[in-house]
Amino acid sequence: MFHTPNDIFLAALISAAVLIDYRTGRIPNYIVAPALAAALVLCLTGHGTLGAKEAAFGMFVGLLVFAFPFSMGGIGGGDVKLM
Repeated sequence: MFHTPNDIFLAALISAAVLIDYRTGRIPNYIVAPALAAALVLCLTGHGTLGAKEAAFGMFVGLLVFAFPFSMGGIGGGDVKLM
């Protein structure tokens, strides 16, 4: 099921976010910020600057996609950042 340490990290991150979100209704920045940083570092080390640029672009596109539901009150800021 898990093929790399990255898969285990992602599963642990999502599990923690789901559990905290279920209990408190929030996804705190101390979960999201390290995940964003780790994603950029992993893309940079695995695929060079092009990988980091593509990851940053993907984060930007995700932000744009989820900005509308966030502005309408359908999802929270933590959800947007985590996506």
